[in-house]
Amino acid sequence: MIFADGFESGDLSAWTSAATGGGDLSANTAAALDGNYGLQVVINDKDRMYLESDHPNNEEFIWVRFLFDPNTITMAQRDEHHLLRGYSGNFWMLHMGFGYQNGAYQLQLGTRMDTGGWWFSSYLTISDAPQVIELEWRGASAPGADDGYLVLSVDGVERYRTPDMDNDTHRIDTLQIGPLFGIDNGTEGTYYIDQFEIMR
Repeated sequence: MIFADGFESGDLSAWTSAATGGGDLSANTAAALDGNYGLQVVINDKDRMYLESDHPNNEEFIWVRFLFDPNTITMAQRDEHHLLRGYSGNFWMLHMGFGYQNGAYQLQLGTRMDTGGWWFSSYLTISDAPQVIELEWRGASAPGADDGYLVLSVDGVERYRTPDMDNDTHRIDTLQIGPLFGIDNGTEGTYYIDQFEIMR
């Protein structure tokens, strides 16, 4: 285990840093998906909000798990914002977007390759209910090995897997979660996150 927070402390002190939008991102009993507290995300403007964990240390492999409930948040057609990012230093190289299209909430994954280009998944429909989101990312083991990958599972069912990738120059040392970039005008309301874990 690299890092875990179920927000049972009733605050955000376990995280390296936080941008809370003046309290719109908070540990709250209303957000509890397991236990007594969860992370409440209130979107009422375009201010970026996130929790940041610097606990990973140049990781070749990480497994991220958290509970997520869209909570019937209002989103217009094709609204999307960044929900999770992974960094190597200041270099952004892992992405999860949360969006809405054709009456359904969706997730999209992206990861950067050694060429500098991105590999993006299709838009994957998720339910408007509490669910377990799991993300596995691996950097390729050596130049030319081309054995890196990115996998998404929802409620224990694999929903997406990249082809083997050339990404041996990438490692992860920072993760952020929250509505951290790209909030659209049509997005307003509250969603919940709980039981956030990072493992190697």
